[in-house]
Amino acid sequence: MTVIKVQERKNIGINLHPMKKIEIIVAGEHEHLITSMMEEASVTGYTLIRNVSGKGHHGFHEGKMMFNDKSSLVLFIAVAPEEVIATIAMGMKTVFQKESGVMFVSDVSVARLDYFHIMNT
Repeated sequence: MTVIKVQERKNIGINLHPMKKIEIIVAGEHEHLITSMMEEASVTGYTLIRNVSGKGHHGFHEGKMMFNDKSSLVLFIAVAPEEVIATIAMGMKTVFQKESGVMFVSDVSVARLDYFHIMNT
């Protein structure tokens, strides 16, 4: 069976546009910092998942803290043009010099390009 990438197919009835996706996992106490960074970089939208669990460099992190959301991990996911994601990545470089966390940047394709235009502020 031959696998054909969606981007390589012709006449599939949908136009796909290249973008970048950034995923950031940090301590909940830094949620406001990442939110501000997203807004300053003109990200049109993002997904925020609180109480993230997982194992990493500092061992296992339990997701749900009963009375303290700031102690749990949060995951931000955003898709935007490459220059916008690059701005956020540079800001995260500074954050990671002092704080723990991880960041992933990957190539994605979007069908609804109008959802990802840079906001005019």
